[in-house]
Amino acid sequence: MSLSPLHPIGNFNSHISGEVIIDRTAAIAPGVVFHANPNSKIIIAAGVCIGMGVVLHAHDGNLEIETGVNLGAGVLMVGKGTIGANACIGAATTIFNCSVAPKQVIPPGSLLGDSSRHLVLTPDAAPIPEANATQPSLPTTATPESNGQVEAASEPSQLEPTPPTGDRVVYGKASITRLMATLFPHSQSLNQPPPDNSPPSQGS
Repeated sequence: MSLSPLHPIGNFNSHISGEVIIDRTAAIAPGVVFHANPNSKIIIAAGVCIGMGVVLHAHDGNLEIETGVNLGAGVLMVGKGTIGANACIGAATTIFNCSVAPKQVIPPGSLLGDSSRHLVLTPDAAPIPEANATQPSLPTTATPESNGQVEAASEPSQLEPTPPTGDRVVYGKASITRLMATLFPHSQSLNQPPPDNSPPSQGS
């Protein structure tokens, strides 16, 4: 996933509202927003490094950033949760009502804690195949060379399926033939046999 670069902001002032506790050794870049709703608070421990444009919004609980955490630029953390000690959160990551274990590294652009995409199946509903779902299992066969061990039959490639008989299947052959006929209208197709009453072509 490619991330667009963060553009410089005109206003470098930070905004802090609600109950926010920041250790004096924490390094905080310009343009951050710390907002704690009533009955919630934000706690930032010693040695924390917070990048430009980070937004921490405590809601229905506390947001705690433990010792030595690094938050990349543009991180959004909403709700309640804890970032464990010495964890590293990549830029433009969104964390919603969840925690990160200590010393974890979260790649840039990640989405954590989103529960809106869960699929709930009823007993009579068939599962919906996912885009990256594996193909159904192939029948297993035992060969004499396998000494009785059962091995899965090899699955043909989806890009180049093995034809059942005869020549190899070449996808796009008709398109290539039309292209060659357009580029070289006087040339004879190499795949077409010469007529019975004419000698074979000597080159194209």
